[in-house]
Amino acid sequence: MDGNVGSNGVEKIANRLRIDIGGSIEKNNLESNIEWYHPPSTISFSYSSNVSKIASALEVNSVISEIDLSGNEMSSAITNKLISAFERNNCITHVNLSHNRIGYDGAELLASALKVNKSIFKINLQENSIGPAEAEKLAMALIVNNTVSDIDLESNYIGCSGAEKLAMALTANNSISAINLASNDIGSMGAEKLAMALKKNNKISTINLRRNKVGLGGAEKLAMALQVNTTISNIELSWNEIGPIGAAKLATTSKVNNVISNLNLGYNAIGSEGTEKLALALEMNKAISFLCLSGNEIGSVGADKLASALKINTTIKSIDLNNNDIGDDGAIYLARALVTNKTILSLSLSLNKVGYDGVSELAKMLHTNNTLHSLCLSSNELGRDGCELLVPALKINQTITFIGHNLGLSSWQFLTRNRRQVVQALFQKTLNFHNVSKLKKSDLKLLPEFIEKPHPKKSMEEITKLIETASSELQNKLLFIIIHSLVALPPIPQLFYNKILKYLSLEDFDSYSSWLSKISVVAKH
Repeated sequence: MDGNVGSNGVEKIANRLRIDIGGSIEKNNLESNIEWYHPPSTISFSYSSNVSKIASALEVNSVISEIDLSGNEMSSAITNKLISAFERNNCITHVNLSHNRIGYDGAELLASALKVNKSIFKINLQENSIGPAEAEKLAMALIVNNTVSDIDLESNYIGCSGAEKLAMALTANNSISAINLASNDIGSMGAEKLAMALKKNNKISTINLRRNKVGLGGAEKLAMALQVNTTISNIELSWNEIGPIGAAKLATTSKVNNVISNLNLGYNAIGSEGTEKLALALEMNKAISFLCLSGNEIGSVGADKLASALKINTTIKSIDLNNNDIGDDGAIYLARALVTNKTILSLSLSLNKVGYDGVSELAKMLHTNNTLHSLCLSSNELGRDGCELLVPALKINQTITFIGHNLGLSSWQFLTRNRRQVVQALFQKTLNFHNVSKLKKSDLKLLPEFIEKPHPKKSMEEITKLIETASSELQNKLLFIIIHSLVALPPIPQLFYNKILKYLSLEDFDSYSSWLSKISVVAKH
């Protein structure tokens, strides 16, 4: 944020915070360096040089419960003042201090505050130059603190030593349910220490260890721990060099573990060999609902093994196989599996060299499958002929609402010329997918604009105006899914793109793409 509120403006806001104890603060339109989100008890003050004034106000304010002070690179004096406010304030529940480089002094002060604070239960400390010594201070605080339930330490450098200290804390702590240690270079030894803690901890449900060089040794120790642990339901292990043998170890765990529902093993070079072991485990597993194996070089052989498992498995709802070079053969195997599978809602096959033969089999599957809501075919080799097969399939299919974006120039040109058919087909399926009875009468009057008149001449500016007149229910549940995810649309103006990112509270294209790939599953809930 660019700081247009200014020092005087911040001081006025701070003064208001000091006297506002009755909850009268409303949402304000201050978009430069302070924003009020829903609920109105949330304050965001990122990238500002005036944090000290807010810190002083927070010592007495009893309304604000969520505060975002990310990206301020606060001095030790300001950090001290802010954390002193946390010691006195018993209202704040969510704190975002990411991108502040608080270092050792800041971590020590924060640790002291957490020992006495009884209200903060979610804290974000991403990118704060937290090393082993700082991690130890925080770990000591977490042994005492029984309030914090969600702690985010991504992109620091706690290493193996810091992981060991945090593991000791997790053995004693009974409140933390989610911990993010992604990109901390903990290595296999750090993973081993955490695995030992997970055997004893009965509270953590979510753990993120992405990009930590866990390796085969760490994967083996974690697999053993997960055979004992009964609470972890979400585990992120992507980019950890676990290889096919590490995948096999985790596969063995999946045969007996009936708690893990979300498993991410993306970019671990597990190959077709590791995939085969996982596929056999999936035939027995009754818990995993989301599985990510993107970037694992599984090829058509691995896709074949997974397809066989999916004919038996009845719990997986979403599977990400992006960037696996499965080709037409792999797409054919999976398409045939989805003819019989009645549980998968989302299948992502981006960057897989799928061509005409593969999309032909997928289109046939869409004629009979009425379970799948999202089929992502972005960045493949469908061509015009392949897209010609998709249009009639989408008109017949009753559930598909998303087929991807960036399908290639010839595909885009064909679908643009057939935009009306595609829009009508997908929009009608989306109406069936969501509870239309919740929409306002004004929304129902608006729907024909998108069903009956979605011709190529309708500009994105016109569509934007229509969206702005709709209720938030229609925007969130219907229009954003269709209007911005359809491959048939022309390039999207930056202003409209920014509005969507802001509306969805997403930061960049990567997070937006991730949202798109899972939108059907998310929207259903």
